[in-house]
Amino acid sequence: MTTLLHVLAGLITPDDGTVQRAGTIGLARQELPARDGATVGTLTSEALTEGDPSAEDRYAQARARRSHYQRRLGRLA
Repeated sequence: MTTLLHVLAGLITPDDGTVQRAGTIGLARQELPARDGATVGTLTSEALTEGDPSAEDRYAQARARRSHYQRRLGRLA
């Protein structure tokens, strides 16, 4: 996470000046544990392999819902 995101989220204060934001901000902290000698490539590959097996099903369902609503909106236009 960048320093600017930390400031926008109110986790840290700027060293100088002020920062104003309109609305709210949400943060999803993500950490990828790394062992000594691991590369970004191996960590990413392992994370994808160990991912949620139902994620693909949820993605397909979301795309189907999107298509459904697009068809309905197209009929209304």
